[in-house]
Amino acid sequence: MKTAIYKDIFGENIEVKYNEYAPCRICGLPVIHASMSGTDVCPYCDCGRYRDGTEINVKELMRPELLKKKAEEIQEELEKQKNEFYIKEENNEKLY
Repeated sequence: MKTAIYKDIFGENIEVKYNEYAPCRICGLPVIHASMSGTDVCPYCDCGRYRDGTEINVKELMRPELLKKKAEEIQEELEKQKNEFYIKEENNEKLY
């Protein structure tokens, strides 16, 4: 569980506890961090982007199954790249 801190209209802090592994209501991937839209939308979807930085287009927003499929593909590719990086780092291979 993580805690997000938001300000109310009077400037007072409001603390909201949330599960960072809960699925984003737009892409279905784990939220990871709270966004300006709250704790049920990941910061990437909140900004209209996938996790690799590419923009989400209107067609994908209108068809959630396309958006979720592409988000999962991008997440798998990012995980693969991260794992390759760690393997190279462990083997002391040149990273550039």
